[in-house]
Amino acid sequence: QFFGHARIIADMSTKVFCLILNYNRPKDTVKCANSLLSSKLPPATEIVVIDNGKENLNKYFVKNIPNIIYIKSPGNIGFAAGNNQGIKYALAHGATHILVINPDVTVPHNFLLPLLSTFRVRPRRVGLVAPAHTEGKGSYGLGGKVDWKWCAFPHDNVTKLPTKPRKYDLLTFACVLIKREVFETVGLMDERYFLYLEDVDYCVSAARASYSLYIDPGVVIKHMTSSSFGDPRGKIKFSFNSSVIFIRKWYRFPANILPLIHTLYFYPSLYV
Repeated sequence: QFFGHARIIADMSTKVFCLILNYNRPKDTVKCANSLLSSKLPPATEIVVIDNGKENLNKYFVKNIPNIIYIKSPGNIGFAAGNNQGIKYALAHGATHILVINPDVTVPHNFLLPLLSTFRVRPRRVGLVAPAHTEGKGSYGLGGKVDWKWCAFPHDNVTKLPTKPRKYDLLTFACVLIKREVFETVGLMDERYFLYLEDVDYCVSAARASYSLYIDPGVVIKHMTSSSFGDPRGKIKFSFNSSVIFIRKWYRFPANILPLIHTLYFYPSLYV
């Protein structure tokens, strides 16, 4: 059965590092980590908390999360740079797969093993696998695509989950499992993105390196989409900056004209 979960097993060589990037949300981080620890995990699974906050919370996390690996970053260095610290640690310590997961996510009991099974079907092609996630009552978020004309990134939101995994251009890095080989080929996340679109950028890079990206709708996470911004307009500023970085990186004149017009109009109007 293609992508079936009939044989949900973990090879003894499988070593997954689960990276949770904390920024002033320690309670959410603990809840996320403990939901992972309460699920069925491969024998060699490590939980890593990368802390972008001002205070060193090593004692707090060691007390509340069993066998935690704690990495204190220099400060709030952003999503890409923060996770890159965890990725470098995981690769140096023998990771075969790396899970990037937000602290506002909780996972079901059957989580990592079904996602891992997807990689075994076409191991040279499947590079990134993500679960479906809740988008409010009766709605689920899946993957997305790149609208290159306008530099927009629409995602599928459905009320009924598909029965089979689907291939997408984009996966959200709120929760994504990535094969080691992808990092060795593509590299780390682009740290020019402080917040937002670093996942889009990485998906584009992975796809251009001939890796496929899949959503497994048989696994559904709860994503609370909590925010560190007191003023939601703060997110718009980062989104605007990230959009400009994406355009400068991936477009050439004259193809960049419409994306720039869209960015210069859309985000300021949204801010107002």
